[in-house]
Amino acid sequence: MKFLRSALTITLCLLLSLTCMLTASAENIKYNLKDLKMSISIPDTMSVRTRDNSDTLSDTIYLEATTADNSLTISVAMIKNEKTQEIYSFENMLYSTLEDYKEQILDNEGYIECKSGEYGGVPFLDFSQKYTTEAGVEVYGKQSVTLVNGMSISITSQSAGDSFTSDELNLIKGCLDSIKFNYVKTEESSTSFWKVFVWIIVILVILAISFLVFSYYMGKRSADKKREAIKEKHRKSNYDVLSSAETSQKKTSPSGSVGGYKSSADYFEEGFDSADSASKKPAQPAQPEQSAPSATEKAVRKTKKAFTHMGYFFSNMKREIDKSKKAKTTGKKAKAKAKKRTKSRDYDVFSDK
Repeated sequence: MKFLRSALTITLCLLLSLTCMLTASAENIKYNLKDLKMSISIPDTMSVRTRDNSDTLSDTIYLEATTADNSLTISVAMIKNEKTQEIYSFENMLYSTLEDYKEQILDNEGYIECKSGEYGGVPFLDFSQKYTTEAGVEVYGKQSVTLVNGMSISITSQSAGDSFTSDELNLIKGCLDSIKFNYVKTEESSTSFWKVFVWIIVILVILAISFLVFSYYMGKRSADKKREAIKEKHRKSNYDVLSSAETSQKKTSPSGSVGGYKSSADYFEEGFDSADSASKKPAQPAQPEQSAPSATEKAVRKTKKAFTHMGYFFSNMKREIDKSKKAKTTGKKAKAKAKKRTKSRDYDVFSDK
């Protein structure tokens, strides 16, 4: 009996050693999942089906790996819809929102606990599962879920009948650590309301500043143009005055002397001319200004003015005398007529009696 027990012990040890050797010598095969834009490595001891080599997978399953004894199954699933596109990534979610999402998953039947993980540089939520099938078989599971690039990706491992062994847990962890993403976007055009609102505010502020700068520039430019126009107007007006004066001087006084204005004596003499003579005489052109008169010329002009004034005086006196004579004659004639009418009336009265 002791010999048999020893033989069985040795046989079991050899089998365990062989199993460990086989496990250690197993190689991992990398599978590229194009639709998910990621890759995952699965040991070659497992049977693997993908969309490329199998048509029996469901719509959401993109890879399924099973051990030879069907004791362990690993599947990779992906869901993409408007909700996943809206949230887009766990990295875009607030911590409170992520905690709410975690609680919603745990409210489902069969989910036990949740831990945080990171695979391929992307945050994951690792859930533990335990539920019973309709046939009464207990199923233990682990599900790692992430939201990346607008897709909800989950890697689910299940063991039917009993819990996971340490070797199975190591195998599952090795598969998760091998995950790599082709690229990871952290932002999407369909962002949250507050992000859009902030961008609108920023754009409005930029537009307001641009409008103020443009208004200031245009106002300054308009003021500069007005100042230049005023300067140009003054410059032209000064130029026109000097030019017209110079032209007038050249026309009236070729010799260079100032002309075109009457002297005070000429103006005084012209002022005492009669209205008839002024109306009959044609307008005389302006005479050039003469040099200052001498003392003799001044005396002659004064004598001439005195005689002119005396002539005006006697003419006016004669005109007044004629008017008075005419008035007297008219008065006498009127009295004679009145006297004649009176006599005639008296005669008629007496003749009636």
